[in-house]
Amino acid sequence: MSRTWHRVRRPLVVGGGEGRRGSGRRRRLTRLAATTLALSMVALAVGPSVGTTGAQAAEGPAPEPREYVVVRGTHADAIATFLGNPDFNDGAFALESKYDTSEQTGIPITAENAWFVVDDGLKQNVPAGYEFIGEVGTSIWLAPEVRSGESLWPGFSTESVPNNAIDGNTTKLTLVDVDGPEGANFELWASSSNLGAPIDRLWSASDEDFKSWTLGRVHKHASWAFTKAGRYDLTVEAEVAIDGQKVTDTAVYTFFVGDDSLPAAQETQTSTARSDTTAAVLGEPVQFSASVLPRTAQGWVEFVDTTGGEETVLGHAEIDNGDASMTVSSLELGTRDVIARFVPEVVNYFTPSTASAPLRVTVTAEAGGDELGIYPNKQVYEPGDEIVLEVRGMPLQGRETIWWRMWTGNQPDGSYILICGYNNPCRGTTVSLGPASATLDGARVQVLAMAGFSFLDARVRTDIVLQVSDGTWTGEQITFDGLEDEYYSGDPANVTVDHRDLEDGESARWVRRAVRATDWSPVEVVQNDGVYSIPTTSGGFLDREYAYQILGADQNVIGQSAAIQPRVLARDVTIVDLAGVYRDGQPINARANVYPALEGVTYQWGVNTNPNPNNFGAIAGATDVTFGLDARLSWNRGTLKVRAFDPLNGAQIAQGQQELLVVEDNPANPLVVIGTLNTHGDHLHSTDPLRFRASAVPEPASNDRFQWYWKLPGEDEFAEMPRGNQANVDGYYGEQGLSNTQVYVVHRKENGEEIARSTTTSFIVYDHGSPPPQRVSVKGAAPAVSVGDEVTLTAEVTLDAAPQGYQGPATHFEGRQWFVKLPGQATAEPIEGATDGTYTFVASQDWDGAQITAAVVRGDGRVLYGPSQPVTVHVDDEAVPGDGGAAQTITAELDARDGALVISVDPDDRVLNLPTLELSADGKSWGTTGELRPVTVTDTRPGTPGWSASGQVGDFTSANASFDGAYLGWGPKVLNQAAGQGVNVGDVVAPGFPDGDGLSAARTLASADTGKGKGTARLGADLELRVPTDTPPGLYQAILTFTAI
Repeated sequence: MSRTWHRVRRPLVVGGGEGRRGSGRRRRLTRLAATTLALSMVALAVGPSVGTTGAQAAEGPAPEPREYVVVRGTHADAIATFLGNPDFNDGAFALESKYDTSEQTGIPITAENAWFVVDDGLKQNVPAGYEFIGEVGTSIWLAPEVRSGESLWPGFSTESVPNNAIDGNTTKLTLVDVDGPEGANFELWASSSNLGAPIDRLWSASDEDFKSWTLGRVHKHASWAFTKAGRYDLTVEAEVAIDGQKVTDTAVYTFFVGDDSLPAAQETQTSTARSDTTAAVLGEPVQFSASVLPRTAQGWVEFVDTTGGEETVLGHAEIDNGDASMTVSSLELGTRDVIARFVPEVVNYFTPSTASAPLRVTVTAEAGGDELGIYPNKQVYEPGDEIVLEVRGMPLQGRETIWWRMWTGNQPDGSYILICGYNNPCRGTTVSLGPASATLDGARVQVLAMAGFSFLDARVRTDIVLQVSDGTWTGEQITFDGLEDEYYSGDPANVTVDHRDLEDGESARWVRRAVRATDWSPVEVVQNDGVYSIPTTSGGFLDREYAYQILGADQNVIGQSAAIQPRVLARDVTIVDLAGVYRDGQPINARANVYPALEGVTYQWGVNTNPNPNNFGAIAGATDVTFGLDARLSWNRGTLKVRAFDPLNGAQIAQGQQELLVVEDNPANPLVVIGTLNTHGDHLHSTDPLRFRASAVPEPASNDRFQWYWKLPGEDEFAEMPRGNQANVDGYYGEQGLSNTQVYVVHRKENGEEIARSTTTSFIVYDHGSPPPQRVSVKGAAPAVSVGDEVTLTAEVTLDAAPQGYQGPATHFEGRQWFVKLPGQATAEPIEGATDGTYTFVASQDWDGAQITAAVVRGDGRVLYGPSQPVTVHVDDEAVPGDGGAAQTITAELDARDGALVISVDPDDRVLNLPTLELSADGKSWGTTGELRPVTVTDTRPGTPGWSASGQVGDFTSANASFDGAYLGWGPKVLNQAAGQGVNVGDVVAPGFPDGDGLSAARTLASADTGKGKGTARLGADLELRVPTDTPPGLYQAILTFTAI
């Protein structure tokens, strides 16, 4: 007996309502098989319900709101099949959708997440000859087979199913059900054009003769007619055969017809959060509540701690008639700013909203105690004021101690200077930072309660941002010109000083001091023609602030400028051209690369073979930009290091390092290793030279050969690298599309025998967020062409900034994709097969005004660069009769003798509300009973092979908990059947509590023996649910799946 498998996948809701169905009266246009059932139950609070007041509350953020994608004014493969897509049905055969945007075509989407809009631009009257739609002259909305204007252009696609993956490449599509406005009709047909052409009716909501049709592996359009404005839910079944076995999938497609049919999201307003207190002790529960308007809004209220500009979601509560509340015991020490914000269940119905003002609750360690915080001796400091800070309200536990630390602008974000703590214990709760200076304005000071040595483990922390007024000169007016806000380490800060002319005996000088130091110290600053060059490394602006002083004849300070200290950014030094392996005694020709480049840098090289990684191991005389010493076996697995020094004051700018591999020249152990590929430590930039270097042991013979292989991103296999037939390969440059390219090299004898093969490595191309420099343009378009002319276009790729002397291509990728946007289309579509650097076509009148673009693509088709600016085709002549384009119409007739086996659930019966759970008489479980909504099985197959209908339920889940589907049981029954159908009722299955499988395993609902079962039977069952008494309260959902075979 052949098997027919039906997959049922619709939500089974436990406890909710029927869901939103839109406004207005609506009726079912057909009553064919649907394939889903939903159960619903509101769970009674099991035991005490902490954190709830009428509605459910829980810790953490609210569930992500659902948003239906509104598809309008574009091309869409509204009904599309997939096979092998892991996002749909775990890669099995699936019926879903695709749609286009201005940026991308063929975006896959689940049918249940899409809303298709047929707008009023498609409204017209029924012409003569189309009475099957409705009365001639009456209004309809028609989405035509050939696109009209900028409205929705829905179609069909089976192209996402691989070729020959299904038997015959054929798919049968059945209109199972239409649910629409009262008195409405829906029709679908195909023709060679729009109204007026011969038609091939495909689907009809009013005529049972047009329910199914078959198509091949194609992209197809048809005409869709809707007779009334409103919402239409089309239930469609796709049927294929895989290795002789029938496979089906069912989906519901939602169309909104008419401009006013699409529901508009209602604006919401959330009131300020309310609390039962404004002061609390750490750990005490605090109840928050909020209201949302309109009160019909469905969703949750999140209560969020926004103290200090950082958000912490305390929890969320479900809205009950516009109100939500919850109890929180997790407020941290200090004055906490708590807001309430509404998170809708569906954003298409209600908009999110946030409370207008926060509620403040002060949490202290003990009743009446100080609020946690750092208390400064002044709110705003003047330069020179002593900064004294005191922490209050910080409770210490066990062996905890107080640590103070500070961050200033010349440290990487998050990198703090320790003020006291660790080996320098803090004394008491007060700390002095010394005199204030303008450079401390905005500095962040933090105090932590520490029991260990990791700042991440600090139990309590609080901080303050210092405010220091702008520094100004004192005694004498002294100002600066040329000072910038930030410099790279090693760049001199070149400034000029403006002040009055000095009198006899007076002098001027530069002074500096460390941050938090009290006294200024004179310092010599290089001057050239009145321009002072202040270093930006250690001893300069990196860790010192500077000022300029005027001294009187008695050498006392009579005037001083404001203190200055711009931010200093880190510079990098990396080691390049380092081979992967060296033979003992082989020269090491490595080079230091400073980025950003800086002239006049001096260097010191070292090799560290000491277990202490901080050891440098300086080598005398190794002070050039290159390192040319011979490798030594003692350096094997050591670290080659280089330091770069400031040309202005000799201070260190940066340090780089790479591991060394040095081996004996032993022919018995051949080895080939790839040298470092990244120019900037762990990455390259676009247009950086890519130097592929292979080092071999033993020393290669003069006639040995090397071959490089690479696998570009998007490719499935390694391929020989062009020009990659030497140990050292140049002429390649970094580009963003090459990032994560994998490479390896093979060392061979002259006869091709492999000596050694390297391990596979990769490189990263990263431009710090900058767009790729590659630009794609289309060349070769004439101002106008005639019908029948052959047109050839070329995709040209150029670089915005090519390296000096670069002779290679602008991109190493050879793949191209051409796109065309025909007149009337909203978006450009890929041209099938147009994947070369040139594209040739024969001009036709249909292409007058067509816009053609090109892009560089990877092997998997992903666009890397482009698309280009469009080139518009202008065709002068009238159209020449031809074959009408690359399209086929295939018609197939389904013989009524073939029949079908269909299991269905009426759409109105897809949600079942189980009554509230109640405590059992023995107090050992919570339970409820209900009745399964009718399930219909129809068998019209010849030969009456018999059938079996079964059901299986998954786990019941809520927002924060779940329980096993085994706790659900049933007692099947036959509600009615055709005369002589001979349906057998399935066995009773008890709930699996406290043990047993219940309905978590497939159970027979009903069956028919061979020779029986033909006709229609309606099945039902008594349901019983039993769950443990410790089940958390919540709204639980599950999926009950029916299968007929």
